[in-house]
Amino acid sequence: MESEVSTVQHVKTRTYVWTYLMLLVLATASWLLAHYHVPGGVLLAVGIGALKALLVLAYFMHLSEESFSAKLAIATAAVLVMIFIGLTVLDPLTRARDATAVSVPALPSNALAH
Repeated sequence: MESEVSTVQHVKTRTYVWTYLMLLVLATASWLLAHYHVPGGVLLAVGIGALKALLVLAYFMHLSEESFSAKLAIATAAVLVMIFIGLTVLDPLTRARDATAVSVPALPSNALAH
């Protein structure tokens, strides 16, 4: 019986090193954003975090070597997570905007006498 040769191209060590260095650069950028309180830094930090997650998924978890269906499943899960986060962020917009619109029952006058 002849042994089958795998045609999968594995990630080279050089790619791991470059990915690790890129993760270090991105982690430093995240730290600098938090340290210097850059305006609009939250969106930038989320973008940096997403890029770091993609690097880890693609190279350290070998997603770059997987079939299209596996990549599609991960992409679908990521889109659903983004939708859920977006709905959570937008939820406060459905609430009353000022304090006068919210009716708070007053305390009885004898409640403070104790």
